[in-house]
Amino acid sequence: MNRLYGSMFYLAGPMDDVADRGVEWRKHMKEFLWSLEIGVLCPCDKPIAGAVNEDDAYFDEINKLKAAGDHQRVHEKMRPVAADDYRMVDKADALILYIDRDAHMCGSYHENCMASYQRKPVIVCCKQGVSEIPNWL
Repeated sequence: MNRLYGSMFYLAGPMDDVADRGVEWRKHMKEFLWSLEIGVLCPCDKPIAGAVNEDDAYFDEINKLKAAGDHQRVHEKMRPVAADDYRMVDKADALILYIDRDAHMCGSYHENCMASYQRKPVIVCCKQGVSEIPNWL
């Protein structure tokens, strides 16, 4: 049995500015972690009752609201999304932070800070390679 057996990892990374909403890398990571008998908390497939399903239709609605200038409604719709993601960070034992330098990652960086404040291990990987990881990280 490995030392991480039974632990739970949260998968942080971009969703807004990537074509597949961040699903593909998370799918591969989930399969890998599950093969090690490590649990996964994933914002693309939230294990929370009543959680918002962040599918293409949901993001299309958000983008229409933004285009119409209804920023208050965008805030109201995104607030529970952020709350669910923060709750998963709280429940996780560690965090995997996937960085794509071509995507803006506001929420992911905040999730990284939350995990760091909680003294949880954070594994950082970058689509463009280790030399492209921001220096601050």
